[in-house]
Amino acid sequence: MSSRYFTKQHWLLVFALVVGSATAGAEQFHIERLNNALPIISKEHFRQLGVGKEGKNINGPSVIRIPEWIPRKERAASEANYYMYFAHHRGRYIRLAWAEKIEGPWQLYNIGKGIVAGERGVLDIGSDRILPLENGLSITRHIASPDIHVDDENRRIAMYFHSPIEYEGNRKRSNQVSFFAASPWGLDFSSGILPVPLSGEYLRVFEYAGVLQGLNFKNYYLPDSNKNPWPIPAGFNLLNDRLWKHKEAEFLKLPTMNIESGDTPSSEPARVRHLALYRSGSTLNIFFTMKGHSPERVFVTSVNLEHDCLPCAEAGTLPVEVLRPEELWEGSAVPPVPSTGGVEKHLANALRDPFIFEDGDKRYLFYAGGGEQAIGVARLTTHQH
Repeated sequence: MSSRYFTKQHWLLVFALVVGSATAGAEQFHIERLNNALPIISKEHFRQLGVGKEGKNINGPSVIRIPEWIPRKERAASEANYYMYFAHHRGRYIRLAWAEKIEGPWQLYNIGKGIVAGERGVLDIGSDRILPLENGLSITRHIASPDIHVDDENRRIAMYFHSPIEYEGNRKRSNQVSFFAASPWGLDFSSGILPVPLSGEYLRVFEYAGVLQGLNFKNYYLPDSNKNPWPIPAGFNLLNDRLWKHKEAEFLKLPTMNIESGDTPSSEPARVRHLALYRSGSTLNIFFTMKGHSPERVFVTSVNLEHDCLPCAEAGTLPVEVLRPEELWEGSAVPPVPSTGGVEKHLANALRDPFIFEDGDKRYLFYAGGGEQAIGVARLTTHQH
């Protein structure tokens, strides 16, 4: 079990044998790796099912506790209490694993020999890498970055995910968008896709004061309506337009962050990669990693959601480092080099894709380690400093 302490204040990072700390504001965090600091999802899960190639890239965890209104007989297994949705950076389907306990063991669902392309995981675009929707729009090439939410009011599991698109056979280079899909049991989203692009890729969604909002990279998104399905305005272009309006978020801009790039500085400016969100009252804590860092590692900053113009608000706290590669499977023995955008094909000294899971009064940090080689979990505790 690996443990690390940190708090928010200025840029002080004091490292002891097992403990490191830094402080700002009034909140203190404590991180403790679980499962003996070993990964909970790895290539071995896929090898054991005879589909080792499908486990060459592992990233983007999103975890829920299965709600009580989903009957045991409708779950991936009758003993399942937790679902973890995750992806392959260039994969053709969204993966699902289930577990009775947070630390596992985690078991893959609907993956393995004998499961044909088009029917794997919880959403599969098939071997031809295209999933036509009902209005001329098609999901193409790959699907990834599941962001999962339990919708108790409508008794469904909601998923936001991204993919390149085509419209009536036309496509734009690097035209990746986020979609919404829903499933009654969380096991098959293929018939519940809303056929309209919501935003750019890697959308992370949260709700505050009854208003649905989203973030990705350095952007803040807001739908015109909280009604779902969202009304599509007249003249909407399915290939070029996005349904949710967006502005650049001041609290995610690099000049505000001013983070040291790491042990081996990059010649290119660092950029925010993917976000994880955890709300505490009116404070939104934003966990993230950055392309160009060496090693790439997890930071946290925050913003006050009561600001009159949220995208105009500056970060409430300077970013503080949360977690860096320390275990072999996280790439700690690999010489650090500045990380880049896109897929990571080899073991790298890097952490990516943080996700914060709240389970009652407990919180956990899930993350991809070694670049995109496996998924780990740590307990996250907070208290007032």
